[in-house]
Amino acid sequence: MEWWEVYLLLKLDAFCGLVLSFTITLGVLAMVSLIVFIVSHDSSMWCAGDVVERQATFQKMMRKILIWIIPLFFMSLTVNTLIPNTKQAAAMWVIPRLTKSEFMTNELPKEAKELYSLFKAWLMQQAKKE
Repeated sequence: MEWWEVYLLLKLDAFCGLVLSFTITLGVLAMVSLIVFIVSHDSSMWCAGDVVERQATFQKMMRKILIWIIPLFFMSLTVNTLIPNTKQAAAMWVIPRLTKSEFMTNELPKEAKELYSLFKAWLMQQAKKE
């Protein structure tokens, strides 16, 4: 494993925090934009001509903002959900290498068999004593 891979592995928690803060910010902006859009849309029926044109322009701008903010919010939420934290990434990297190692496939079963036979012999001795 290279130094930069170790660095990225250890910085995953910070990256998740960054994406989470981005998601929260986008969520708040989406809610505020949606509320302002709804309020401006409802108040336009009570206003005079020039004010109605300004509110129509404002509504178009808010619609464009919402078109960008809502998909970005869901994309960042998805990214934040799918990125593993440091422990999960370390486990994803280490466990396959451990299970495929020479020690796990050849030496460990031999030692486990020896331990089993020693334990079985000890149990037999304990049974004979009683």
